[in-house]
Amino acid sequence: MIAVYVGAAPSLDFDAREFSRTIQIRGSSASSLLPVPGGALAYCPAGEIARRLSQGENGEVLACHAGFNVAFNGQLANRRHLAEQLSCQDASPARVYAAALDRWGDEADQHLTGHYCAIAVRPDGSIRLARSPFAAPPLHFRRSAQRIVASCHPRSLFWRDEGGQRLDLVRLSRTMLFDFSDRFAGAWEDCFRVPIGSALHVTRDSHSEVWRYDLFASPPVRFPRDEDYIDAALALFDEAVGHALEGSRQPAIMLSGGLDSASIAASAVRQLPAGTTLRGYTLEPEDDWDDRVQVGRHAREFDRVQDLTALYPALKAERITSTGLDFRHRHRDLMQRMDQAVLGSGFGFQFIHAYEQAEQAGCDLMLSGDLGNLTFSNTGKWGFVEYFLKGRWTQLWKALRHNPFDPRPMWRRFAVLSLLPLVPDRIWRAVMRLRPGGIPKWNEHICVAPEWLAQHDLIAKAKAAGALDDRQHDRRREDYWISTFAEQNQEGDEYGQGIELEFGIVSRDPTAYRPLAEFCYGLPTDQYLRDGIQRRLAREMGRGRLPDSIRLDVSRGIQAADWRRRLLRIRGDLMEELDRFADDPDISAVIDLPRVRTMLEGMATEAPKASEMDDTNFLADTIGNFIAVPLAISTGRYIAYSKGRNDI
Repeated sequence: MIAVYVGAAPSLDFDAREFSRTIQIRGSSASSLLPVPGGALAYCPAGEIARRLSQGENGEVLACHAGFNVAFNGQLANRRHLAEQLSCQDASPARVYAAALDRWGDEADQHLTGHYCAIAVRPDGSIRLARSPFAAPPLHFRRSAQRIVASCHPRSLFWRDEGGQRLDLVRLSRTMLFDFSDRFAGAWEDCFRVPIGSALHVTRDSHSEVWRYDLFASPPVRFPRDEDYIDAALALFDEAVGHALEGSRQPAIMLSGGLDSASIAASAVRQLPAGTTLRGYTLEPEDDWDDRVQVGRHAREFDRVQDLTALYPALKAERITSTGLDFRHRHRDLMQRMDQAVLGSGFGFQFIHAYEQAEQAGCDLMLSGDLGNLTFSNTGKWGFVEYFLKGRWTQLWKALRHNPFDPRPMWRRFAVLSLLPLVPDRIWRAVMRLRPGGIPKWNEHICVAPEWLAQHDLIAKAKAAGALDDRQHDRRREDYWISTFAEQNQEGDEYGQGIELEFGIVSRDPTAYRPLAEFCYGLPTDQYLRDGIQRRLAREMGRGRLPDSIRLDVSRGIQAADWRRRLLRIRGDLMEELDRFADDPDISAVIDLPRVRTMLEGMATEAPKASEMDDTNFLADTIGNFIAVPLAISTGRYIAYSKGRNDI
């Protein structure tokens, strides 16, 4: 955790220690302070890994170099290489970062690899704020004529200024529409955030973006042989996992029966010191659930996980059924840690339960593979269009044919997967109206009040930003990656930091390792989709590493498949909470409380039979209840919290 306070002029009553307490967590004290004009830079470790790295060799997190005062938070994976390149005798992350700024200026972050955010107080008195691409600790800031304040935690921004803290309700309601197009909007009025993969210059009267990461500038990756692609991918993958493990004494992993986390686990146990175990936590439905899922899906994955543990004795796996729990589990605790809304979907509580078990087991690191489906285990689904446009008929035929769970005839698969993505919207909509169930009802479960939507023109703004789009765009590789990145909203890193602060466990995703992501983006399509095999690269990388029950499985896991029964179990409690919401003018103005009530009242007590579950409409229903209802409740609680109310 890092923060900076820069005043317009030196102040006799500025108390650096008092300011540093705004980023202290779990009873710790700030490990470092560095004076800057009118204020100070502060650092406080979050989690034992950060503490060990900040107190050990080459662990300096605050530095002064070439006029730059720098605070660094996170991990700089290539710091040793950069230290040699920049002739840094001290390879601490803050000093290396300052030296990079001195050498490359605002292009410095283009040369860095890691999961970090950084604050640099420049020689001219302005502040430079930066966050790494793909994933990074959050970084907020506030500026005025009197001061500039920036911090990983929003509460620092209002130090000695409690009266100015007002929630930005318009921004919050745009979040409920999954509209994250305002990249700089903060949760509170007159506050801002640094976007992922961006660097800003901030003065007391303005801020400007001076660097922005561009994945799409990555060059194509071409090798003469298939083996070369696999070898290069494995080398980068193992490198990513190795960096993720740095500093950990007892790692853990969120472990499903799929390719992503299983591949990470297999790589990790190969690199762990002898005698070290990797603890795996597998999320599953409650034991007495009826196992009703769609054709081609599975909800219980522990059998596959046990096949993996049979290969790797150092991997110790545990089932997490979270029996009797629901999305409210430790919700308020996490909201207070974040000082922001917990806007996750209805299965976040199972991750919380897994972290509870990991904390009890003494774990200091939780690995995940959140970007795996985007990177090394990509399906290459844009290939259905690409093979058609390039006349690669054999590959197209095999890609269309090789799906044992698709009941559609070949002509229909071809029309839907290869032709429909190419037609204009009006034709697409006309065709989709002819299908059973019509156009997928993705956007029929908006829980923002109609009057509020109209007052702030939120629907039009969201659609203009590409949100609320009921059509998938997979015509080109770029379309797929852009649409997927749009789903990787800024809230994910806020949630991750909240988890870290609550449990003292660092979260790292090796699949977000920048060199690996750039490599995967540059690969030819047929490395992902060839001879009818989707996720081909990941399956080939798993030869000799993964059991065939995981490596060759083409069914898809589904998380929190028992969401319906968990919501039904607490429906009465939620109705009472909606009654309390109705008494608050801000909550009732923003949230469509009657619609949330109608959705709860209209919930079917049982899911349809597996054979009756239409894929898109069933998923739309899932979004409507499993995501929209918890989202509305969470938003209402956050509005009440922001006003200091404890009765809601």
